[in-house]
Amino acid sequence: MLHQNLIGYGAGGAAAAGYTINNSIWLDGAADYLHRTPGSSGNGQVFTISLWIKISHLSQGAIIGVGDGATDEDAIVYANITNTIRALIDTGTNEGIQRTVALFRDTTAWYHLVFRFETTNATASSRIRMYVNSVLQDQTVSNQISQNFTTAINSTAIHAIGIRSPGGTADAFWDGYMTEVIMIDGQSLAPSSFGKTDAYGNWIPIDPSTLVFGTNGFWLDFEDSSALGNDVSGNNNDFTVVSMAAANQTLDSPTDSGTTIGNYCTGS
Repeated sequence: MLHQNLIGYGAGGAAAAGYTINNSIWLDGAADYLHRTPGSSGNGQVFTISLWIKISHLSQGAIIGVGDGATDEDAIVYANITNTIRALIDTGTNEGIQRTVALFRDTTAWYHLVFRFETTNATASSRIRMYVNSVLQDQTVSNQISQNFTTAINSTAIHAIGIRSPGGTADAFWDGYMTEVIMIDGQSLAPSSFGKTDAYGNWIPIDPSTLVFGTNGFWLDFEDSSALGNDVSGNNNDFTVVSMAAANQTLDSPTDSGTTIGNYCTGS
């Protein structure tokens, strides 16, 4: 996998923007991940996850996993499991198992994903909403999450990025790139809080620094190669990296600053 040997533009070339993302991280799909155990619980009913991803191979792994030390995960958001985006909230009752109808197979483009959780919502279909490049996705729902269900996300369980079961069997590692990984604790935010459509019709990121991140919220921008898990939200909810080093930081990005060109080709 060429993760640092940059060849040129990918087919989904990055857009020039006033706000730019300078770095991403590459995870190898075998051992790389980040983890953090919150010291106190936040809001397990209302929260938002936003991030940009670029897949390296089809049939991908996990983006966010939350576990309590048991074999199975308690909460998970996947990308490209059977080429779909998937959310699964499970504490043994199979709550909230749903996936996108659309397939995502482009290994040359950056995707912006927003997972909007609001289990307090009286409308069942609005309790877990998934967006790709700002578009609300039609979903196949195996089990609808119950109203007012409290998930393990934002609890004091282990939270991980790039692996499915941080508290149990290590599997479903993420193989690809990710950047601008954001968690908002206590708010259900639309994609417009994280991006906008430019004059050419491209969905591009906006500066998230004015957002209120909440107790367990974080913003990982991966700009410090010596501390890839550094939280720049102001909360200092830093993550510990596993099997990763400065070489996991890349210049691949969904934005083009004019001097730093984003979205490079990758090889396998």
